This record gives sequence, structure tokens and C-alpha cells, in this order.
Amino acid sequence: MTLASFPELQKLPRRQKLRLADELWQAGVSDKMPVTLAQKRLLDARWAAYRSGKSKRLSLAELDAGFRSDEEPEGRGPRGSRG
Repeated sequence: MTLASFPELQKLPRRQKLRLADELWQAGVSDKMPVTLAQKRLLDARWAAYRSGKSKRLSLAELDAGFRSDEEPEGRGPRGSRG
């Protein structure tokens, strides 16, 4: 099953697609899901980078602005332009 199977969803703005994706993700995720050792190491490394100030932190306003700029046509916006 792909997005192409649902033309009405393809027409939604990016922000609505993200909300729907989040709802689907939350419906399929459980706190009881196992975490592999590789995933734990990655999470630990990211947490350490965050705590040490090595990773960029975003304010709520910056995060919201990023979502708004993501409403540009597919393949453009922050992710598309940053590589």
C-alpha cells in the first residue's frame, strides 16, 4: 500500500499529511516494542550530543516555522534544500 493508492490523500497539504502520518505511527507503536542494541546506541549518542550542546536545538517557534515551510511543493523546503 502506498500513497499513490489514495489520490485524495495526495491532494492534502504537507502539514496535514504529517499529522496523518503521526496518527498512523502512534497507532502502530507501543512502548513494549523491542529496541535493538544498535538503536539504543544511536539514541544514547543523540541524547549525549543533545545534552552536551553539540546538536542544534529548536524552539517551538522554529519547529513550527519549519513545518510551515514544508507546505511548499513536494521535494522542496528545508529537507529538500539542505540535502
